[in-house]
Amino acid sequence: MVRDALQKIFGNKHALVEAYRSTFETPQGEIVLAHLAKNCHVFEPVVAPGDPQLTAMRDGERRVVLSILKMLNYDLGKLQQLMEQTTNE
Repeated sequence: MVRDALQKIFGNKHALVEAYRSTFETPQGEIVLAHLAKNCHVFEPVVAPGDPQLTAMRDGERRVVLSILKMLNYDLGKLQQLMEQTTNE
C-alpha cells in the first residue's frame, strides 16, 4: 500500500509537490522549515576552515533544505522572517 502510494507520488511531479506543500505549508511545517534552515546553514557559510569533512557535511545538510525550498518555490524573504520570529520567541 505505501509502496504503491510512493510509486504514484514519485511518478507524478504534481503529486510530489502537493505532498511537500501539505507537509511544509502549515504553521507547524513552517516552524520545522525555519528550524532546518537555521540549523543547516541556509543563510550562512558552510566552510569550516581546516576541516573539509565538516565543510562537506554542512554543505550536504544545506543542500537538503535547499531542495525542499526549491520544490516549494519558497520565498526566501519569508523564510528569513520566520527564522527571526522563531529566534525571538
